[in-house]
Formats: sequence, C-alpha cells, structure tokens
Amino acid sequence: MIALVHAASTWFLAGLIWTMQLVHYRALEGAPPEEFARNTRRTAAVVVPVMLLELACAVALASAPPWGRAAEARAGLALLMLVWLSTAFVQFPLHRRLSRARDAAGFARLLRTNWLRVALWSARGFIALDLLRPSR
Repeated sequence: MIALVHAASTWFLAGLIWTMQLVHYRALEGAPPEEFARNTRRTAAVVVPVMLLELACAVALASAPPWGRAAEARAGLALLMLVWLSTAFVQFPLHRRLSRARDAAGFARLLRTNWLRVALWSARGFIALDLLRPSR
C-alpha cells in the first residue's frame, strides 16, 4: 500500500512540476509581485502536503523496500533529497524574491534551475513505478 501511495504522490508532483515549468510559470512571467506571491501561496497549499506524504512514503520504502528493491528505494530517496535541497536553497528563495519585486533575471533563473526538479521528479516517477512491480 505504501508503494502505491508513494507512486501516486510522486507522479502527482512530477506532473505538477512539468505543468509549473511549461505553463504556470510562463503565465506568471509578467505578473506583478503581489500576484506572484498569491499564486505561490496557493500552489504551496497544494504542493507541501503532497511533498510531505511523498517524503514519508520514500523514507518508509527505503527502510523496508518492497520486493527486495533496496537499491531502487534508496536511489529514489536520494533523488528526493536533491529535490528538497533544490527547493529549499534555490527555488524557495527565488519565489520569495519574485514575490517582493519584479525581477527578470530572477525569473529567468527560476525557469532555468527548475529544470533540475523536473528531471529529478520524472526520474523518481519511474523508480516509484518499478517499486510497484513484483520481482521475478
């Protein structure tokens, strides 16, 4: 059951980060800081609980990997740690900066650096699916 919740939360976040990268951020590119801040708060209200759920599942799976897939579970957790580090030290500060003042360079950096999270969550999605598959 944990592996299924893990896969669902990971793919939700993978899909969401792709949408943010390709649609949502582009729509906010010229937005005034207060609108950017409002959208950031609304998005965080949806994203943060799912990120916490995904983290709890990833830790549980790394502690007791299904089907003997310890390496995959640990790799998925390592990728998730990179997502969290990128979010905490790159994207979150950029969101705060853009919520205070319009900044073309900061916005370009957000778009550029967010590709890392897109790649990490996409890779995690495939690992999450693999953790659902019974071993042969």
